Amino acid sequence: MKCTSIHSVTFNQESVEAIREIRRKRQLLNSLAVVMPVGAMTNIFLGNGALKSAYNISQTDFTTLAKAIHGLPAIHRKVIRDIAAMQALSHSGKESLFWRGVTDGCSIQ
Repeated sequence: MKCTSIHSVTFNQESVEAIREIRRKRQLLNSLAVVMPVGAMTNIFLGNGALKSAYNISQTDFTTLAKAIHGLPAIHRKVIRDIAAMQALSHSGKESLFWRGVTDGCSIQ
């Protein structure tokens, strides 16, 4: 879909809350991107001696961890798309056009 400019959009309270929810989910996913590797490193090293840490390193699947972290942006896009799609159905006019654009991946300029 071609992204078109929409001027003078007025958001109702439901849209404002949806925007806040999208921002909150982004913050949570950003935190998760930090916590996941920290958790893995903590599990490997915290309170363990050299032998146990070496064993934990050999048993940790870093490839899967990296894939999980790498997949977080796709999860965030889906969350945005789902919220925007519900909002597009709940509104009309310019507000609905805005949310349909967000659903289709258009960005705010």
